[in-house]
Amino acid sequence: MRKFSPGSPFESNLNSLFASLVNSATNSSYNNFTAAGPTGQAADHVRGLYQCRSDLSASDCAACVSGTVPQFPHFCPSATGGVLQMEGCLVMYGNADFIGVEDKTVVYRSCGRSDAAVGARVEAVLGSLRGPSGVHGGVDQALGVSQCVGDLSYDECQDCLGEAIGRLRSECNGTAVSGDMFLGKCYARQTVERRVMISVLDSKLQTQ
Repeated sequence: MRKFSPGSPFESNLNSLFASLVNSATNSSYNNFTAAGPTGQAADHVRGLYQCRSDLSASDCAACVSGTVPQFPHFCPSATGGVLQMEGCLVMYGNADFIGVEDKTVVYRSCGRSDAAVGARVEAVLGSLRGPSGVHGGVDQALGVSQCVGDLSYDECQDCLGEAIGRLRSECNGTAVSGDMFLGKCYARQTVERRVMISVLDSKLQTQ
């Protein structure tokens, strides 16, 4: 990943972008911005977006985004692009034009212990997760959550979720008591231990 220099036009644009993301999160669960700056040079442009979990309140969304942005210098020092996926929100930025571009790259995957007895419940939950924004499917004490980033079209969202859900089925063998599949522009999660999911969802800033 290319690095930017301290005091450079890119850094100035990045700071401007971060301010826009944080300010917007006080009244919207999703937004994207481009900071071009006075030079107008393409290499200095910074595009960015944030997406909060749809069940978060406006204040929790704002807290998640404002708490995530200051972590970029630690996780992505001087990088011209970065992504942080938290429990409550996603924040990403870069010089490339990724806004409105579907991305099914696997960025995080986790499968819980296997239990053949839960297969039917897992399948029922996964089957309920096809939706554009924060669908919560609950079946027989099992729970699932899915969401797309707001820059995707409905069809792109369905395609991305289909990939995430399909990977959960195959890579967690359809019998895992819990599973997380985060792709570049969407995610799907499930657990048959409902209290565990609820506890995790209440933790707003746990880094993935």
